[in-house]
Formats: sequence, structure tokens, C-alpha cells
Amino acid sequence: MAISFQDTGVGIPEARLELIGRPFYTTKSKGMGLGLSIVKQVVEKHGGTINVKSKLGKGSTFTIQIPVQTRDETTSNLLIG
Repeated sequence: MAISFQDTGVGIPEARLELIGRPFYTTKSKGMGLGLSIVKQVVEKHGGTINVKSKLGKGSTFTIQIPVQTRDETTSNLLIG
């Protein structure tokens, strides 16, 4: 399953893309830099990924991908242990 979020903000410079998701990294004067870091941890604990594409002056798109199990797969995993 994939979910994408897009904005039409100022975009993110390429040099800063690798810093996104690091705890306490922020460019905001009142930000703590924990929001995206927490999201990244939750997504990764579920076996997923979060990716970002950005264009300066155009905005950014964040895509979260999480593997989805069918009900049968979930039940089988619980029974097997």
C-alpha cells in the first residue's frame, strides 16, 4: 500500500534531503524536528519506507509504502508463531 502527500511549498534543497527524518533536524524556528523522525520510525517498524521528491519553488511529495498482509496471511503468522 502506498500513500502520497504533496505540498506546493518552497521545496527542499537537494543537500538537505538526506537530513530529513533525522531526530531534531528542523529548519523551522519553533520546530522540534521530531515529527517526521517519529513517522519514519513507525513506518520502518511496519516494514515500510518513506521517500521524498522535491523541486525548489514547486513543492515536495512524500510517499509512504507499507506492506499489506491479507487476513489469511496474518492468521497464518499468528498460528505459526
